[in-house]
Amino acid sequence: MVKKIFSSFLLLFSFSYPGTGNPGFHAWTSPSRMALGGSGYLSYSPISAHTNPSTISRNRIFSTGLIRYPAGITSQSLAANFPWKQGVAGIAVRHLAYGSFDGYDNEANPTSAYHSSDTWIKAKYSASSKRFPFQYGSSISLFSSNLNDDKTKALLVSAGGQLDIKKIKTTLGIVVENYSLASNKISKTDGVFSRQTTLSISKDLAYLPMKVFVDGELVSVSKTGNIYFGGQADITPAIQILWGTSTKKIDHNIRQDLWKTVLGASGFGVVYITGVTKIIYGSYIFGTGTIIQGIELEITF
Repeated sequence: MVKKIFSSFLLLFSFSYPGTGNPGFHAWTSPSRMALGGSGYLSYSPISAHTNPSTISRNRIFSTGLIRYPAGITSQSLAANFPWKQGVAGIAVRHLAYGSFDGYDNEANPTSAYHSSDTWIKAKYSASSKRFPFQYGSSISLFSSNLNDDKTKALLVSAGGQLDIKKIKTTLGIVVENYSLASNKISKTDGVFSRQTTLSISKDLAYLPMKVFVDGELVSVSKTGNIYFGGQADITPAIQILWGTSTKKIDHNIRQDLWKTVLGASGFGVVYITGVTKIIYGSYIFGTGTIIQGIELEITF
């Protein structure tokens, strides 16, 4: 029964992360990061599932996002960011809903319906060094997964830092994500958390109004990783274009159509800024040709 429930969801991610545990850890929760094709660990995105916690925005910001997958699966997120003491604090809630399903016992007799979902509640803190152009941060997340009577809970921690080299307009970063501090028995036997280390570079181009991102991801479970490449182009003061792709294109390649091979594992998005409000549209193309879309709202207050 479990395989039937998650079949549609697993198909989307089987090309991307074979054998890396709970697929919910690889789902998109931020339309802006989705539009960057997975790159942009050093870009500010408080609702992203994967980001460097040392990334700082010193404004008070509220963010929310919605992404729709096939088969009625949805990702909903909200976050708040605010100055606190000598740094910046933030809290985020991400919820991945797989839907409602009919329950059956071992003899295939109908039982009550149930819901399946994954939820993350994260708190983070980041600050800047007073002596060096260095930022550091950490986050702690409570993860909860519900599948009928199967409950998975874990406490996860992430930490990262970044060095700003202003002379060449380049930032170097590193982050270790999803290190499990505690988990229940079910998660120890049935689930695997995707602890990983990511090395990142972001650079403002000298002759184009664009910032580019390169991120190298090492996934501890499969001992393999991917490289992500993307950019944020300033078209006007009010409009930005987001784009990105990754080496997941190789795994996504199902050798069906040329356009699926070329565009697979790629993202695209548009940012519209009006006053204190930022509206972000993001899309992503899987190697199967499936396209998912999302919308994100960011308000500075």
